[in-house]
Amino acid sequence: MPPSDHNKIAGIEFLRFTAAFTVLIAHYCHFYMYGYNAENYSISGQPLFHLLSPFYSYGTRAVEVFWCISGFIFCYKYGRIIYQKEMPAVRFFWLRFSRLYPLHLATLLAVALLQFVYRSRYGTNFVVELNDLRHFVLNLFFASNWGWQRGFSFNAPVWSVSLELLVYVFFFVTTYLFGISFFMAILWLAACLLLDNLLGYEGVFVRCLFYFYVGGLTCLCYQFIQAKFSRYRILFTLAAAILVVGSTRRFEATHDLDLWLLDCAVPMVLLIFALNSNLLENRLGAIADGLGNLTYASYLIHFPFQLLVMLLVGALSIDHRFAASPFFLGFYLISVLVLSHFVYRLFEMPAQTLIRRRFASNGKGDIRGEKGLPVKQPS
Repeated sequence: MPPSDHNKIAGIEFLRFTAAFTVLIAHYCHFYMYGYNAENYSISGQPLFHLLSPFYSYGTRAVEVFWCISGFIFCYKYGRIIYQKEMPAVRFFWLRFSRLYPLHLATLLAVALLQFVYRSRYGTNFVVELNDLRHFVLNLFFASNWGWQRGFSFNAPVWSVSLELLVYVFFFVTTYLFGISFFMAILWLAACLLLDNLLGYEGVFVRCLFYFYVGGLTCLCYQFIQAKFSRYRILFTLAAAILVVGSTRRFEATHDLDLWLLDCAVPMVLLIFALNSNLLENRLGAIADGLGNLTYASYLIHFPFQLLVMLLVGALSIDHRFAASPFFLGFYLISVLVLSHFVYRLFEMPAQTLIRRRFASNGKGDIRGEKGLPVKQPS
């Protein structure tokens, strides 16, 4: 684990980056869209489909992987200190605000402007239809998927982050009151399954909460193994790997993605990465940390980047078949990742630091806790 941030588990940063990279590929289909309509599109006709077919076909399900990783990380970093009343609510939520809101606001405004230009030129919106005042206000308050929406709007991928904010509230309140333990994690998972059964369908909030606590339960298993059976780490890794292989083989037979991959394989992969993070030398750990830092930026900027590219394609009269080129796929992926690096360094971190220093200067306590700053509380 890199010495710069002892609150991070390097292996999980690799997994988080992989999930974000998967979303980039899954949304590549947007380059075939002109307004609301697709031209020359078939899922198997996308570049390098024979190599990337799982990403194209199932990549949007990386959202559940993100939720699972979030549950692991929040349990790991905050579970104990929230229950022991070492993390006040105002500090916890200000940390979340400073981490998530600045880039959300910037990309919201960017998409609003780009969609205005696109609509002025073509008389329609690009991919996402609902870009009206109602949905702008919902997005402004990070409430784009709290039940008042009529569909996806503006920078649509942020819907999963919006939903996760509600889970953060649930996590803080319940952890503050009852703590986080095997019993409590299993209780919330059982409640989610019961609620699904009573509703007759899977609500998105319940789905988010379920995978969040799948990650939390995985973290508790990791901490238990580390505390009691660390010398048998290899055996636990082997057992988890066997479950991953078995789940994958079962999925190939049934194509039941939720049960065999998301519900079984993903938490086992999380456990494997966590248990073996200490094998990463400082340099590899630093690489994992750097890749993990790209995830939020890449997730939020890839849609406005696509929108900008499509405006340029129209302005330059580029043949609409450009998206079928493997070279353009490579250009898109590299461009988003490079841009994400600069967005993180030049916008995310400065904005986050500014907000946290302002909070500290108002007498709320030192919550900076980022690279290059003293760490007095986890961030």
